[in-house]
Amino acid sequence: MVRLRLGSNSLNGTIPSATFGTLEKLMYLELENNSLTGSVPPDLGSCRNLMLLNLAGNKLNGALPGQLGGLGQLQVMKLQSNKLVGEIPVELPNYRNYQY
Repeated sequence: MVRLRLGSNSLNGTIPSATFGTLEKLMYLELENNSLTGSVPPDLGSCRNLMLLNLAGNKLNGALPGQLGGLGQLQVMKLQSNKLVGEIPVELPNYRNYQY
């Protein structure tokens, strides 16, 4: 699977973390505008080809995991309109270039 696009589907609950280890070819993950809760799963860092991560408009909380540093191909990360706290992890590729 290259693209998972489930935005604006009234999804709720947490993002299942165990799934991402098997999605090595995933390039686009779009889960925006749902009611997802909990934290951003550290296992997302195993999606090495991920270029776009859109989790905006949910109810995610906590800090971003440093494991996202494994996303070497990441070009776009949208996290606005959540309840995230803390700094952008320095492990993220080009973290100094992110706008927040």
